[in-house]
Amino acid sequence: MTRVLMLSTDANIFDETSDVRERMKWYGTVFEELHIIVCTTKLKVKSEKLKVSENVFAYSALSALRFLCLWEAYRIAKNIIQTINYQLSTTNCVVITTQDPFEVGLVGYALKRRFGVPLQLQVHTDFLSPYFWRESLKNKIRVLLAHFLIPRADGIRAVSTRIKNQLQTTNYKLKTDPVILPVFVDVRAIKDAEAKVDLHSVYSSYDFIILMASRLTREKNIAMALEAMRQIILKFPKTLLLIVGSGPAKKMLSLRVERNCLEQNVIFSAWTNNITSY
Repeated sequence: MTRVLMLSTDANIFDETSDVRERMKWYGTVFEELHIIVCTTKLKVKSEKLKVSENVFAYSALSALRFLCLWEAYRIAKNIIQTINYQLSTTNCVVITTQDPFEVGLVGYALKRRFGVPLQLQVHTDFLSPYFWRESLKNKIRVLLAHFLIPRADGIRAVSTRIKNQLQTTNYKLKTDPVILPVFVDVRAIKDAEAKVDLHSVYSSYDFIILMASRLTREKNIAMALEAMRQIILKFPKTLLLIVGSGPAKKMLSLRVERNCLEQNVIFSAWTNNITSY
């Protein structure tokens, strides 16, 4: 079995009630060991080493500055790899996977160069979308990083067929075809969970509710859903579009709602760690 070192930016691993933590426990069942290093500025307390399950461990590369988080992640990862190599009296016994082809992908690539270990990049975001590029200077830098890193990865995980196809049709010289692996959803747990929110009671004046759970970013094309709502309410005026999430496009989307007089039919709800009740 494989020892995996994962580089992430998701601080929810340190929340005992999060779906992310449960997912990491499940990942641990298919590996000898799973070490997760989280680059974060969000935690209040630094965790040198958190035992998530019998063979799953989490570490926080905590700093107020993003750059220092990445450096701390590299330092922690280097110590883990060296420790494993020493314990097994061999090298190249670790696989690195990074949860994006951007900043943590760069850390993964530096470790690949330093130790000669295989590197897998995960692509969860449609960074090839023109909306992603135009959103911010940070996103432009991320796209350039991805263009540099993806051809140098030993493996690529795409979470959808569309992202895989885009990677294959872009002018990359890939070492291997991307593998499609969607984010795991425990459907049974959702079905069996007790609902803590009854949307039809909270929004009792509506006959029908459309739920959208999404990051509020331009590449998600939530504007198209708002345009659809303009047509829907002409025939079904008691329809509600409930958008659950947060992101940099929130202000722009709110202005679009006001401009199209959709305030009575579109409601934004704050991001939540557990959307099961919805």
